[in-house]
Amino acid sequence: MFAVHVGNPFTSNSRREERDRKIMENHQNERAQRDATRAAAWQSTARQDEYKRGMQGGNTGGKSTLADRAKYQFEADSEDDEMENEIDNNLDQLHGAAKRLNALGRAMGQEVDTQNEHIDRITRKTDKVDDQIAMNRARLDRIH
Repeated sequence: MFAVHVGNPFTSNSRREERDRKIMENHQNERAQRDATRAAAWQSTARQDEYKRGMQGGNTGGKSTLADRAKYQFEADSEDDEMENEIDNNLDQLHGAAKRLNALGRAMGQEVDTQNEHIDRITRKTDKVDDQIAMNRARLDRIH
């Protein structure tokens, strides 16, 4: 008439120790994941700082000499020299801007790849939690 569940006193200690061991393993795994997340955030910030420092680097473009430019000038006078200097300056600025854009694009691509890895890891964790919720829901449904 009454169903009473009585645990085996000889195995209760081993069950309790196994449960405690699983709790500790879970806690240690979660701590390792938190540490990995913090390290990833630090690395992301460090990468951004490195890219910013790289973007501020000096211009290493070489200037052409007046003798080199003279062979392309129609009339080698001071007005043409000024125009050539302006063209060289503009080309140097364009080159610098193109280098910065290239470096920025590469940095963004690397950062997106790294962030996608983090998103995949988070997705795996949420899938695991979702599966656990579904299992617990099924267990609760069996109780009713």
